[in-house]
Amino acid sequence: MNGMIEKSFHNLPKALFIYLPLFAFFLWVFHSKKKWWYFDHGIFTLHYFSFLLLTILLIFLLGKLAALTEIKVLNALLYLVMTVLITYSMGYFFIAHRRVYHAHGIVSLFVGIILLMINFFAFMFLLTGLALISFMMIH
Repeated sequence: MNGMIEKSFHNLPKALFIYLPLFAFFLWVFHSKKKWWYFDHGIFTLHYFSFLLLTILLIFLLGKLAALTEIKVLNALLYLVMTVLITYSMGYFFIAHRRVYHAHGIVSLFVGIILLMINFFAFMFLLTGLALISFMMIH
């Protein structure tokens, strides 16, 4: 089971890379076709996914560091930093979305929530498919 979780974690960047065009497509659907071209959404998606991958790397490294140390205060601090990074990475989409698309705060929040829900289900569908393919290749 641990091997499957480890393999899934290492396949996350590949899954995000496969998911890039679909994420950009959902952005394109929700924003003005006259003002924004599809590749504009692709650039935003590359920026956002790069941020996510760097944040995931940092959280992974902090988790490994926390596993190596026995100092409880240092572990508590590391887990606090990891919690802050996870929380900020969830909110970062809304910040970046508002700054790039210059939408009103409430509109940006509403569209952002809808986009995150759609993308969450679509990405889970992709991950399930990749897990099934990985499982079939094992046997």
